Amino acid sequence: MGGNIEFDGSSFTAVTDYSVPNVAIQSGFNRMFVYGEFVGSLPQRTDNFSDSAGRPLAMAQFASGTGEVTMKIATSYISAEQAKRKNLSLEISETDTFDTVMERAKAQWNEIMNTVEVDGASSNSSNAFIPPLQNVSFPKNYSENAGTAENPQPKYASPYKSTADNIVVNDGQMYAGNGFLGHLPNRVAGSFSAFAQKGGRAS
Repeated sequence: MGGNIEFDGSSFTAVTDYSVPNVAIQSGFNRMFVYGEFVGSLPQRTDNFSDSAGRPLAMAQFASGTGEVTMKIATSYISAEQAKRKNLSLEISETDTFDTVMERAKAQWNEIMNTVEVDGASSNSSNAFIPPLQNVSFPKNYSENAGTAENPQPKYASPYKSTADNIVVNDGQMYAGNGFLGHLPNRVAGSFSAFAQKGGRAS
């Protein structure tokens, strides 16, 4: 695990690098860009340091008595600018609060979980059905909107051609996440049945 983080007043930009030991060919998703903004309470001091393994860490210190800290954050496989200029602004508006983002995420999650209803099941049986449904709710959307909400332009960082130092960006939609081969036949069938629109675009 590597990367870095840079503070700039009320915001920060970070890069996280991840690699799997003893694996010769790494996924193009090894590098993730992160952008974040503190809202309301701002840090009085920021520090960069490393742990005993040499991994980069960072700390933001706030005034004594600060009771709540709010931070808006966005990620991107494409670039830090994509995380900042597009993903954050498209996903979290200027008027959003922690509660409005939470409620919107909860509504989206409930929409997925309510795709399939189990008739006559007990509460325990219904709860046991959630993990399999969560699994078939893949594939995950790896594309990012490089356009606007009104005129979306989906792009994605290629997991096959990209490296940490050379992010290859392609136009179009990419879904992925059906990599558990032992469950692949059932998962693909489940994805097509419950989430046909996404299942038909699986990579």
